[in-house]
Amino acid sequence: MHPNTVQYRLKRATEICGGDATDTREAYVLSTAITLGRLRDAGLWRDNGFQQV
Repeated sequence: MHPNTVQYRLKRATEICGGDATDTREAYVLSTAITLGRLRDAGLWRDNGFQQV
């Protein structure tokens, strides 16, 4: 993948999520959320309705 593509996607992720995708912890959270979304879309994971307080 071209470095400009990575930079663009990180920028878009930051704009959409409101976090800093270059921060290690936030990048991990974003990566986990993307993985869970993909699993859900593939029918391999189901949201149990848990809501953070």
